[in-house]
Amino acid sequence: MEALPRTLPGVVCQQWVRSGRPGCRCARGQRHGPYAYHFARAHGRLRERYIRPADRERVRAACQARQSQRRELADWRDCCGQLAAQLREVQAP
Repeated sequence: MEALPRTLPGVVCQQWVRSGRPGCRCARGQRHGPYAYHFARAHGRLRERYIRPADRERVRAACQARQSQRRELADWRDCCGQLAAQLREVQAP
């Protein structure tokens, strides 16, 4: 089993699915699930990957950690932009 990275791009979503078998309960409207899937973009395409029940919380936590890091990085960029603007004002003749 491969180790999960600490952060992971994308989101975890639950879906109810149909099996496609004609005599199955899902053919009458009762879908199977919910199943958890990890959705992320790779090479410009949306990729979907099934997540085992034992791994759901770990994958969800890794996705949330990535989102948190990206928000924090955006905050730092805004702060640096504001500091640079203030520096330009002070240095202006």
